Amino acid sequence: MWAVLSALFPAKVHAERPNHYAQHEDRVDVTGLAFPLPPNKISVFENNNPSIAVHCLSYDQNTNSFVVTYLSSEAHKREHAITLLLLDSDDKYRHYVWVKNLSALISDRTRDNHKRHFCLSCLQVFGSERVLNDYSCCCLIHKPQQTKFPDPNDAKSCKLSFRSHHFEFPFSFHLVADFEGFSKPVTGGQQQQS
Repeated sequence: MWAVLSALFPAKVHAERPNHYAQHEDRVDVTGLAFPLPPNKISVFENNNPSIAVHCLSYDQNTNSFVVTYLSSEAHKREHAITLLLLDSDDKYRHYVWVKNLSALISDRTRDNHKRHFCLSCLQVFGSERVLNDYSCCCLIHKPQQTKFPDPNDAKSCKLSFRSHHFEFPFSFHLVADFEGFSKPVTGGQQQQS
């Protein structure tokens, strides 16, 4: 609840202090929810608050990367789309924080310091918001999924090999075609007959 309120009513200084958000506590409906809230109950929170869509990430120690824990089906339809990071995932203690800048959080996946745009469903990286919007409409119709790349330090898993040499073309060849050679020049608005 505090993480969502920090996204809806951002504090200018000391954003980590809950006293900034206590005055807005009645602005979100937490009826029927018990805290600490497990990720599978975020949908109940969304049903209680029809203007808020939640996207939740967590860090997976095994893969050393972020994974999508929960993705709202209404992520692009509701007025407020809020990305949360689940810091602790054991049953006794869960702590969510608001992700102000998803690009800064997942910046280690890119090689430069420029702002990147990420798909909320698969965390794929895009250079522009237009390309992301074109991609997202297709990606969000599926459940969250992520591409797992092999470990670059493991030579065995990163080596690409081809064993079906019997499918290769038996002769080596090189074909070059210049399609401009077939163009007919246009003069005076009419095409010349050859």
